[in-house]
Amino acid sequence: MPDVSDRLESVLNDPVTATLRGRLGAFGATRGGAVRFDPEVSPFGALPLDRDGHGSAGDWADLAALCGPGEEVVVVRSADGPPRVPAGWELLRAIPGVQMDGSAVPGAAADDVVELGPADRPEMADLTARTRPGPWLARTAELGRYLGVRHDGRLVAMAGERMRLGGEGAAGATEISAVCTDPQYRGRGLARRLVDAVAAGIVARGERPVLHTAATTTARSGSTRRWGSRWPARCGSTCCACRTAERLRPTGRRRRSRGRAPRRAPGSRSPSRRSAR
Repeated sequence: MPDVSDRLESVLNDPVTATLRGRLGAFGATRGGAVRFDPEVSPFGALPLDRDGHGSAGDWADLAALCGPGEEVVVVRSADGPPRVPAGWELLRAIPGVQMDGSAVPGAAADDVVELGPADRPEMADLTARTRPGPWLARTAELGRYLGVRHDGRLVAMAGERMRLGGEGAAGATEISAVCTDPQYRGRGLARRLVDAVAAGIVARGERPVLHTAATTTARSGSTRRWGSRWPARCGSTCCACRTAERLRPTGRRRRSRGRAPRRAPGSRSPSRRSAR
């Protein structure tokens, strides 16, 4: 029987599936082997890889049923290069990425870092729209804990938690995401302090912090300068934006939803956050 470390390594190789079949299942839906986030939360989806590493026609059909006709989804796979998409799908673009391992990161609190809540979401959306750290949608902030730095009352930098993989404690990992800084405030170490502060919360739960970044040459060298040797690259991955056909064939399988995560009233906590603590 695999030990805790082996099980964690397995889920790290398939972060979207591990998240939606685990602690954040209420934020998406499953059908057969395919999974997809609620499109108001995240654009990501995933499907099992066959022996060739490209997914079976049946799994692609299940993912298409989760998406609906003419819809776009970003398929995340721990492999180099895009998959072969079957008839009825269009591959729009493929972005190579790297998963970075923060198992050696102790994390550290910072006096100027504040926790962000529902009242801060308009500013969070504005900052991510201007800095483009990655997908930020209407309900992304519900996935986890987000921290920020303010200057003269204005939000100028932030980072937080997105995907939660595996179980709790040593059997789990949490992805740090939405790391961004207003251009006028870059070069002051705000992003690093925020990442350390988010990592401190993850480590306090006994989990492993992870990061995902684009794998271009610039991103690789920039990540080394930015985060240092504490965040070694663990594995490669590819984010593939794909679109379904305007008309879909029925698959005969029923969609299984784990329930839409309820919208939170201001100041309340989501069930996923409570269960992770």
